[in-house]
Amino acid sequence: HGPDYLEGVGFGVFLIAVASIYLQYPWAWTETTAWFRTWVNGPTDLPLMLAEPIALFFIVMGVWGLV
Repeated sequence: HGPDYLEGVGFGVFLIAVASIYLQYPWAWTETTAWFRTWVNGPTDLPLMLAEPIALFFIVMGVWGLV
């Protein structure tokens, strides 16, 4: 049985998803780290501005999982 290239392709899809979301929402990394810094006593509510990039990431990864 030969090597499984699907794992490498999956990692490539992950990197493409992260890069495309970063290019589309360049402020998302700054806002995400600022949100994590508010976690003094545990998670806080997700800022609404982060909902769209996070949803897009999970949609892309979910579609890849179906493929």
